Amino acid sequence: MTAPSFGARLTLAICLLVLATQALSWWAVDAKLREAAVSEAESRLRSAAMVAQRVIEFRGQRLLQGVEVLAADYGFRAALASGDAATMRSAFANHRQRIGADLLWVLDIDGAPVLDQEESTPALIESLLVRQQSHPRGSHKRAWRNLPHQFVIAPIMAPRRIGWVVAGFEIDRELALELKQLTGSDLAFRVPVDALDDGEYTAAEPGSSLAAADTAALIDAPTNGQSMRRWQLSGGAFLAASQSLDQVRMDVLLNEDELYRELRRLRTELGLLALLALAGSVLVAMWLARTVTRPLQRLAAAASRIGQGDYAHGFSLSGRNGSSRQDEIGALANTLEEMRGGIQAREETIAHQAFHDALTGLPNRARALEFLREALERGGEGELGPALLLMDLDRFKDINDTLGHPVGDEVLVRVATRLGAVLQTDFESAIVARLGGDEFLIVLPASDAGQAERLAASLLASLGEALELPQMQLMLDASIGIAVAPVDGTTPASLLSRADIALYDAKQGGARWQRYRPGRDAQQGERLALANDLRLALARDEISLRFQPKLDLRSGQCSHAEALLRWQHPRLGNISPELFIPIAEQTGRITELTRWVLRRSLEQLRQWQQEGFTLGVAVNLSPHDLYDIELPGFLAELLEEFGTEPALLVLEMTEGAVMRDANQGVQMLHRLKALGVRLAIDDFGTGHSSLAYLKRLPVDELKIDKSFVLALTSDGDDAVIVRSTIQLGHNMGLKVVAEGVESEQVLAQLRSYGCDHAQGFLISRPVHAAQLRDWLRLQQPAPARKAHAR
Repeated sequence: MTAPSFGARLTLAICLLVLATQALSWWAVDAKLREAAVSEAESRLRSAAMVAQRVIEFRGQRLLQGVEVLAADYGFRAALASGDAATMRSAFANHRQRIGADLLWVLDIDGAPVLDQEESTPALIESLLVRQQSHPRGSHKRAWRNLPHQFVIAPIMAPRRIGWVVAGFEIDRELALELKQLTGSDLAFRVPVDALDDGEYTAAEPGSSLAAADTAALIDAPTNGQSMRRWQLSGGAFLAASQSLDQVRMDVLLNEDELYRELRRLRTELGLLALLALAGSVLVAMWLARTVTRPLQRLAAAASRIGQGDYAHGFSLSGRNGSSRQDEIGALANTLEEMRGGIQAREETIAHQAFHDALTGLPNRARALEFLREALERGGEGELGPALLLMDLDRFKDINDTLGHPVGDEVLVRVATRLGAVLQTDFESAIVARLGGDEFLIVLPASDAGQAERLAASLLASLGEALELPQMQLMLDASIGIAVAPVDGTTPASLLSRADIALYDAKQGGARWQRYRPGRDAQQGERLALANDLRLALARDEISLRFQPKLDLRSGQCSHAEALLRWQHPRLGNISPELFIPIAEQTGRITELTRWVLRRSLEQLRQWQQEGFTLGVAVNLSPHDLYDIELPGFLAELLEEFGTEPALLVLEMTEGAVMRDANQGVQMLHRLKALGVRLAIDDFGTGHSSLAYLKRLPVDELKIDKSFVLALTSDGDDAVIVRSTIQLGHNMGLKVVAEGVESEQVLAQLRSYGCDHAQGFLISRPVHAAQLRDWLRLQQPAPARKAHAR
């Protein structure tokens, strides 16, 4: 079923709106008219009740005057005083006819009837006398023989009060009709049920301007003051208000039909006006819908094109004179055109951001892999394929940690600029992308390994120049892993994975770049598995310490023991430190390992001291530990916790570790030296430090690498190096340790050179702490062992 058009819906909406407005207006006006009618009815009922009450009171005053004339008649008073009954009856009859009273009683001073034309009741007389005390000249409305009457009472004075004259007048239909002519409202006077003498109404016609049946319907109605209520009588619906006149109830009634006749006329007129307004709104709605629909249809078509991604076509609406429309629809058209332009610009921005790095503006990983995929598809089997160069900046984390991330971001931008300049000069077909962090990927299409390596050399050369920053000059180093298709991989994922493996090998081997070597995938998988297992090794108590003693060649005693890490893997068995230490450094767990070794070593040192052995311990530091700014504070807390004399702890670091960042390394060594510990350069002779630079290091020992010691007695060059190193160390005030001693001949020659300490399998292999304790006891002279035994 086809949905109704916009014009039809607009016409219907306008008609419904007008209809609803008219209905609400009609309802509001009708409510106000009803409210006004009710207010008018209340006002008229109040006015009618007031007039009726005043007329009745006026009538009572007139009757009272006639009774007072009788009470003041001399002959009547004399006859009452003397008991002359005949004279009293004559005067009584004359005055009753003149006053026109329905009832006339003469009472003695005690209220007993003297002349009683109609038999009175003691209760009525008593209530009248009581009422007289508070209203001496008022009229009193009471029931007599179950009909409403108006009574007046006057005292007979001669000169003292000798009796009372009481006159009664029935409030009858004649009075009610007379009041109706005055007020324009029907009136009914009834006696409440609780004021009846015998509980039943008399059959006589009541005082009401209504028909007898309608009056009877009002008999049981409660008296509610002047509150208005509605009654349905034979003459129609009436609005009534009641008012109590002493013991008589007065009901004032208005015919509702007469009251609302004008209201019904106004309703009819309002209905006709509403119909005319509805008809006019239909015509206006049809015209308006036709005027609005056409430009809106054009706007809808333009919006549909935008929704389908067509942003190339502009849009505008022209007015009658050919210029742009200036009304709301024209504003909507202009807004739609601005939206189209804005969406087009954002689409272009989003498309750019989806494939480019926000910081450097280089292509990102997604764009680089897409470019690589296209290059792989273009290259046929056996032809030259694309080459991947994965580059990582060395120690970039240190730049961020030391100089701050804003400086790090500036370095990345500068690096991106330099890499782009190299490609633009010599390799225009290649692209450089930033994968994230400090990793950059260069894709070189249709290349071979030789060309990739030349590009790697050019890229690293561009980074070799000092980077001028506002704060300082910064020297950058980087490593590059190379993978070439189709030899090293035929998919983007495999090439990127193997370039990453080659990058890792370059960093581990100290090479500036490294081509992927076949078979390294499995090794890399094993390395990742070990990295995951290493994370849990300490918690599972798989890591332990071995201690290899250092022999003092002058005293023949053990002065120190070097703490060495061992990992007993539950599945692979003993893992060489040469394998898992680099993994710990790569995964960032080396700091945790170093602190664990320091704590266990000092704990063991304290135990040895408690057992009577004076022994120092040497701990190896990783190159990464020299950048751990919290290490000196941690070590100071450990020394205090275990009560260790700082000079008993020797911290060994390689020559290459210190020279990686000489300034940072020297600063860290000075901070550690300030704690009182001893510092040693391990593997001396294999690094690249100069003697001038060595003088700046606050070290205490030089440790000759075992590669020079093993063939000391058979290789003349090694002998020259070892002897020269010992002399150099002594001249600089340093102790010299030779490691790798495995024969008595080598040990004897070291003694002849004046070497201070020796370490190697000849002296002892690395052993458990308990085994070292036993070894120490065997090495002690007899008196020392006895003293220790005691």
